[in-house]
This record gives sequence, C-alpha cells and structure tokens, in this order.
Amino acid sequence: MNKKGMKKKVISLVLTLGIITMLILSGPVSAVQVQITNFTSTTPNESSTVSFLVQVDIEAGERIPVQNLTLTLTNAAGLSNYNCTFDTAGTTLTTCSGISINVLNALNYSTGTNYGYGYGYDYSNGVTDYSNATFYGGNSGYGYGYTSGYGYSASPYSELAYNITWTTPAVTANTAYSISFSALADDGAGKKRTYQTSSSSTVTVQNVVETVPPSGGGSSSGGTTAAPSTTSTTLPSAASLGAPAGFTDVKNVGESKSTLAVSSTAAINKAIASATGEAKRVLENIKAAIESGVSRGVTITVNLVVYEVSNPTTGEKVYRSVITLSYVAEEDSKLVEIVEIIPKDVANSVADLLFGTQPEILQDDPIVRWSFTDVKKGDSLEASYTVKAKLASITSSTVGAVTPLIPKEVPKEIIEETPETEDDGQKQIIKEDKANPWLWWIIGIIAVIAIISYFVMKKKE
Repeated sequence: MNKKGMKKKVISLVLTLGIITMLILSGPVSAVQVQITNFTSTTPNESSTVSFLVQVDIEAGERIPVQNLTLTLTNAAGLSNYNCTFDTAGTTLTTCSGISINVLNALNYSTGTNYGYGYGYDYSNGVTDYSNATFYGGNSGYGYGYTSGYGYSASPYSELAYNITWTTPAVTANTAYSISFSALADDGAGKKRTYQTSSSSTVTVQNVVETVPPSGGGSSSGGTTAAPSTTSTTLPSAASLGAPAGFTDVKNVGESKSTLAVSSTAAINKAIASATGEAKRVLENIKAAIESGVSRGVTITVNLVVYEVSNPTTGEKVYRSVITLSYVAEEDSKLVEIVEIIPKDVANSVADLLFGTQPEILQDDPIVRWSFTDVKKGDSLEASYTVKAKLASITSSTVGAVTPLIPKEVPKEIIEETPETEDDGQKQIIKEDKANPWLWWIIGIIAVIAIISYFVMKKKE
C-alpha cells in the first residue's frame, strides 16, 4: 500500500472515530430537571416547621405542559405519611395536612413544540422504568417554557418554583423521612409523562423528650432538659434576653418556626417602598447591583424561637422572641449583606430591640443591616435580634445579597416581542443555550486520536 493511500485511510479512521465519539457522548441532555433544595434544617425537632424549595427547571426551546405536582414524604418504615398534590398555582388537589405551599414562580406558559428530555416515567408508551426519555407531542401546544435566572428582573427561580413549609409530626424516636418531588405533564392528547427528582432528600425528625426535675431539695432552672439520647438545645440566659431583675427562669415555649426569605425583585421593591433616607438608598443600591450582575440575591433562613422568663419568687412571667437570620456561603465573596425590615407592630423603634451582633441602623423604625466581608465558601453567617414580646409568626422582611470575588459573566439576552392581545402583552426573555459540557472532552479525544494516528503513519514511512 502506498503512502498516499495509507494517509487517506488514517484520515478516514480519525473522522469516523470522532463522529462515533460525538454520538456516544452527546446523547440527550436532561432539559427538564426537578429539584429539592435549600432545607432550613435536615434534623428538625418534632412538632416544629422546616422549609425547602421545590423547582421544575426547563431549558431553552422546551415547552412542557405541566398539569400538577406531587410532594411525597415517606418515613423509614416505607409508609407514605404525606402525599400532597397541587396545581401550578399552588392550589392543593389532595389532602396536604401539615404542608403549606407558597408560589415563588409559575411563569411563561406559552405555545411551542412539546419537547424535552428529563428523568421520569413515560406512561403513554406503557413504559414505567425510570429513564431519561423525551416528552414529544409531535406538534405545537401550550406548556411551561424557559425563563431567565439570577441577575434578571424576570425571576431568580426556575420556571416553576415553590417554597414548602412542613410541620413535622410528633415521633416516638428519631425518624427519617425520604422526600421526593414530581411533575405530571399531559398534553391532553394522550401523551403523559411524570418527571421526578433524580434522588430523594432525607430529613430526620428528632424526638424531644422532656424530663421533669426531681421534687424536693435543690433549686430548679425552670426549663426542660433533653434526655441523653435526644436532641438538646441550650437555653439563653435571662440577662441575654433582657429580662427584668429577679426574672431568672428561662423556658422555651411554643414551636420553633422557620421560613425562607427570598430576595426577589418583588421583595426588594416592597422593602424600598417602606424605606426612607439611608435605608432606601442602601436597598436601591442592592437592587441595582443585582440587576447589573455585580451581586446576586440570596435566600436567607429566618428562625423564630419564643422564650418564657419567669420570676421564681412572684411567679410573674415575661416573653422574649428571638429571630435568627442565617446564610451558608455558596462561594468566596467580597461582601454579604443582610437587611432586615421590622414592622412597627413588632418593634416601634430600634430601642425596643436587643441585638446579638450590633447591626448598622439604617432607619429608626426600624431597618437594619449586617455586613460580612471576605467570606469564604461554606462559612455560616448568622445575625439575631430579640423582641420584647411573644410573637406568633415571622412578619419581618429580609433582603440578602452577595457580591462574589469574581463576578459571573452575564449571558446575553434575546428579547422576543410576542404579539400583543387583550390577554398577552408581555415580552419573553430567553437566555442563550448553555454550552455542552462534553464539548471539550470530545475535542480532546479527537485530538489524541489524531496525534496517535500521525505517529503511526510516520513510523510506517
């Protein structure tokens, strides 16, 4: 065989192997992802609340006709103690005892080809195995489609996003619950598919046993202590709660309540509307930084605990409510800001509050800010304040913003005008498709094959 013929065969071999490699590695990417994230706690006490986010993320170019969503919580014994189904507007379709649903995003229901790969069950073909299959209606129809993420005014969340608050049950022992989330898509023409989380999340409800101090002899702290095998919470001192002189016995009363404070555009605008002077300037600067991509809004966990402080001599009681704001850094950051807007029915001014770490007072009636600099990924940030009253719920507003060390590149937007009708005069914001993460692997493999083939050919020469 002459050298010219050998060279042609080597080139053909390289091209063939390259094409085969691309076909293997560039298989269908999950264009529909169902997620559970942002747990306020994975080890909550019994008869307390825990919040988390559930989302359905849809990539550009897809239209998925989601009809309803189902949240399932199954205990370690394999019993589905909770099976809550609700529609995209957050309205429950089944009994959802102990579960509340807050809609964060349910946008961009528009027409297009019903198509999209995602992990779940395809019932239309009688296939019930869990696989990465497509929803393809074969023609155009209505469905939920792609919207932009952080840094855009549209929404900081996926196309369908909900904040779930679950009131944990009373348990006789620490009990693990497996949590899964699914979305049913139905085009109304016989094509159905259920998309599901790729893996379940686990929350372990802690059994808390109160022990009664022995009677007679010695003094009692007035509080409760946990049995050695259960979760124990250290009570704050009466002095740290700002209790009057003589009030020394501290007891945790009522449920611990948690929620997720979402720093969405609507939440920031609401905060700006209630602010004046310096507070308004700070909030407007945070909003501008988020919209420009310099910063991004984050979700802050807000926890409320109520304490009873009593005078053991007179039997008198006062109440103190401690609100704790916490955030775990997702990346190295120059600055993390947490702004708390406290209603006047909670505290008339900052003088009515006690602070753990002293914040910057932006407004006296009251709006305050905590700033954390040089934050490392994984750092747990916490700020707290005490209200001299017994609060039944969390009514304050919280805004959180992070300025990363290296600002993320903001992808280009393509704004397409949709025809304006009486019911639809909105613009659709679409981001450029994300690059295939396998692309560089494919290029690298082809380059290696080409180099090896070159040396083989040189050797034969």
